[in-house]
Amino acid sequence: MNNVLNEDNLNEVFNLEEEKPVEVIKAEPPELPEKKEDSSSENSYQTLSKVKETQFEVIEKTKPLLDASIEISLMSQHPQTIAATASLISSITNASELIAKIELNTLKLKQGKGKDSAINIDKAVFIGSTAELQKELTKLIERR
Repeated sequence: MNNVLNEDNLNEVFNLEEEKPVEVIKAEPPELPEKKEDSSSENSYQTLSKVKETQFEVIEKTKPLLDASIEISLMSQHPQTIAATASLISSITNASELIAKIELNTLKLKQGKGKDSAINIDKAVFIGSTAELQKELTKLIERR
């Protein structure tokens, strides 16, 4: 019996078939839909509304869990159950704080829609030479 292992013997031992060439198919990238021209404040308002709804859902779903967790913590007095309850309370508090921040941001967006969002600069630094500053100031005075 021949103990020499070669590729043919290994293929025979492991019941392998010869490799067939793989056909390569080139895929073309999908066409992306065109973006609609929406104002960024409207998109921000919608995003804030969705986040707010999600946070309300989270709070509503965790209320029964919180009640059960408090009951288990009181019955067992085990430090881990108390820590888990405290963690759940912290999570609910964070969700409530996020809702409050969303309300403030939504209010700011609504107020910013009706008004011109002019930026008031009360402190500015001119970077350049004194001569350049004097030229700019004289141009400003001449415009008035």
